[in-house]
Formats: sequence, structure tokens, C-alpha cells
Amino acid sequence: MTQDNKQKNLRDRGLELAAWLAGFALSTFIIPGIIIFFLLPDKVPEGFAVLAAIPFIEYLAISVGIGLGIHPVISFLLTVLPCTGIAMLMIGLLGFFSDSSPRAIKYLGKVKKWTEKYPKLKKYGIYSNFVFIMFFGAFITPGISIILGWSRSRSVAIMAAGICIITSLIGLGTLGIIALFFV
Repeated sequence: MTQDNKQKNLRDRGLELAAWLAGFALSTFIIPGIIIFFLLPDKVPEGFAVLAAIPFIEYLAISVGIGLGIHPVISFLLTVLPCTGIAMLMIGLLGFFSDSSPRAIKYLGKVKKWTEKYPKLKKYGIYSNFVFIMFFGAFITPGISIILGWSRSRSVAIMAAGICIITSLIGLGTLGIIALFFV
């Protein structure tokens, strides 16, 4: 590979990373901030408490929002958007650094060893992200997508659908609606 091709490849990867980071910022900070300030003017601390819980409990943060008295639909949005943003961030960073960073290579190596134990991953392909995001969250599932070479944008879309489903189920459980069907 010539020097010009290396620079062009690095520039293209940098632009792709910038796009993923912009999506992360938009869905994690900008849109939730607008939702909090315009839809929750009297509950700004509660709205930011939901956002602060996301890195630790991910989609379980809907329970925090509902428990703090935020409307369930707004709690849903304040949970789904940042969780999807984290998935975008991880896809972008792992995709960019997968060839050059020793830390990313080590992390992806661990994920690769784990994925080799489960041959069904290849059977269901990219759609297994839908289930993985529910169990492994937005920090591990993007690594699986990168390792297996799945389309990054399709992976994030499928992960977002999984985040929506699991967040909805947790929200319904928090409200007690699910208990109506099993009592």
C-alpha cells in the first residue's frame, strides 16, 4: 500500500469515526437535553439522573425515570437514545482502532474467543445483535459485530430495535402492567 493510499484510508476511517461520534453526541446529549429542558422544565434534575444512570445500568434506567415521576414515554426516550448512542460510539471507536490500538485489539481478541464458542452466531448472522443487545448491552455487542464483520450501520439499527423492545418490557414491568398477565 502506497503512502497516499494509507493517508486516504486513514482519512476515510477518520471521517467515518467523526460521523459515528456525531451520532453519539446527538443521541446521547443533544436530543435528550432538548427533551429534558423543553418537556420536563420542572424535572430537570430527575431527567439528568436518568442520563447519569445509563452508563451503569443501561436500559434499566427507564425504571429510574418512572420511579422519579417522569412520564413513561419520556423515560423511554431518555433511555433508548443514549443507549443507542453508546452502541454508536462503541461501533465507531472499535471500527477505527481495530487495526492500530493494542487495547482495542486485546478487547476484540477477548470477544473473538467468546464468539468462537458459539457457532450459532454465524447461523443467525447480524440478527443475533437483536438478542445480544438485550443480554450483553451496548458495550459488548458492538465488539461482536466488528469481529464478525457485520455491517456497522445495520448492526446499530438492529441493536436499537433490541434496545427499544427490552426497554419497553422493563418499563411495562416497572409500571406493573406485565404483572396483570401473570397473576
